[in-house]
Amino acid sequence: VMRVHLDRMIEVFGETIGCRMYRKVAPWYSKRFGPVAEFNRRVVQISTREDFERVLADYLAWRAQFAGPDGELLEKYRPAPMVASFMKEQADEPSVARRESIPVPKGPVEVW
Repeated sequence: VMRVHLDRMIEVFGETIGCRMYRKVAPWYSKRFGPVAEFNRRVVQISTREDFERVLADYLAWRAQFAGPDGELLEKYRPAPMVASFMKEQADEPSVARRESIPVPKGPVEVW
């Protein structure tokens, strides 16, 4: 998906501007990669498609130390599962999010 997104940006804006614009988008994708500090540091400096492929290949090689033989991240490095906000349990939310209405002070506005 990342590659297709970059390809479309290059197709629309040209390689230089498309890669520059993609620098903002790439870290959004990497949120689900596991350990990504090095990838994020390098991907925001790309200026060509070739740079992106190099950064991605280096990251995948580096990431192998955090993965099992099947390529899946080891349990301690996996990001928390994604859960839609409407599916979360009420107990997981702070009291501010659970309230039914916004408290409004009583009395004249000058007193507030």
